[in-house]
Amino acid sequence: MKIRQINHIVCVVVIYTMVAIAVTYFFCFYISPMWNDFGGDQSMFSIIGEGWKLGRVPYIDLWDSKGPIIFFVNMLGHSIAPGEIGICILQVLNIASVLILSHYFLSRCASVCNVVIFQIIFLLVYVLICSGGNHVGDTTLLLSALVVFLSYKWVLNVSIGIYNHSWKSAFIYGVFVSSCFLSRLTNGAIAISFSVVVVAVLAYNRMWGNLLASVTAFVVGFIVVFLPFAVYFGCHGAFHEMWYAMFSYNLEYAGHSHNLNPHSLKHLLYFISNFCCILFPVLLFVISVILRRRRKINLILALSVLPALCWAINSYAYANYAISYLPILFVSLVETQKLMKWKRVPKYAMSISLLFYIFAIIVFITRGDRMQIRGKVL
Repeated sequence: MKIRQINHIVCVVVIYTMVAIAVTYFFCFYISPMWNDFGGDQSMFSIIGEGWKLGRVPYIDLWDSKGPIIFFVNMLGHSIAPGEIGICILQVLNIASVLILSHYFLSRCASVCNVVIFQIIFLLVYVLICSGGNHVGDTTLLLSALVVFLSYKWVLNVSIGIYNHSWKSAFIYGVFVSSCFLSRLTNGAIAISFSVVVVAVLAYNRMWGNLLASVTAFVVGFIVVFLPFAVYFGCHGAFHEMWYAMFSYNLEYAGHSHNLNPHSLKHLLYFISNFCCILFPVLLFVISVILRRRRKINLILALSVLPALCWAINSYAYANYAISYLPILFVSLVETQKLMKWKRVPKYAMSISLLFYIFAIIVFITRGDRMQIRGKVL
């Protein structure tokens, strides 16, 4: 590797790490040393994580109706440094890793200028929905980005008639879905939907060997993550409690909660601003049909997000529920560029996006029932 390449990699890592530090420090107020705020679900995650580090068993000694992944991450944070500092460090590493990974993905599809613009848009949406940081969606955000980028690579191959699917990608899908199963299953809705599309395409083309390899790799990836938690809580007599908290309770919660009121403009704007990342691919499919370009690519992307979109519309979907879906925004922005045949994102498009998200953030901050940081920011 040449010295120039090494310097480039170092610069990318340093720049995105500094950006991640700034985002975490100013907007993740439940774990930031700047705010030192306490409350919400995040504080319960931290308490259980600290208790786990001290030898307490989640679901037996300390309870919350979430899967164990979020408690495990908080336990690691408390093991790294006391208080919320360790959790803050993990959040910085998580955001930085997502930005670095997306940088190298976007660099293959867009100009340097567009890469920067796309990253800014991603961060603006993240700031809008992060709700103080240290959420369940944050724990699977990096895996979600990796799954989305691998999925998009396969979709591009399908568009030129190459249907073979990598078993390594299927393994990562399994790891991600298992991580979501151990946190909030709906976080993996896009990956699950996409996996169904992969199975359908391979079966339609009678690629049985490739289908068997992909399904096997997916199952192995799922087991690799799920089994250690199942064994640990099973040995401590808490498996049924873990199962109820991460699966049964969340099914009941999703089935009996309805938040979006289509007759309320406020709720509609709230939904659109927070879940734009899964609305975007559906809109792009409509545009691709009108323009008669890249229809197969955008059809697969739209089918992948459709179940997540239907769930979000019909459930009590808090803003932070969209965190795990955010990486699909990168793919949508790339597709927008290719559909419109932009070499550079027009200034008016960037200006409209910035104004929209600044407005959305102001609306979100002024919702006192959603944002406890309101008084500090204003």
